[in-house]
Amino acid sequence: MHEGTTTSQDVIGELCAAVLGKDQVDPNESFFLIGGNSLLAVRLTGRIAATTGVEVPAALFYQGSSVVELARTVDELRAQGK
Repeated sequence: MHEGTTTSQDVIGELCAAVLGKDQVDPNESFFLIGGNSLLAVRLTGRIAATTGVEVPAALFYQGSSVVELARTVDELRAQGK
């Protein structure tokens, strides 16, 4: 785990980088500003669900698509039992 990050941030950061074909991504940058598009977003949400057991609804993904925001969303949904 990187200093200052949560486990969810590390996992989602790795998934995001893999989907985008990068070694790493800035956890504060929007997925769409670092090369993502709607098709890659679907792929990423599928990988997030497969890895974490949490399905991130598209509306929430588009509202906050940075690694930090997605990790927060996953943690909140997990806490709600979704």
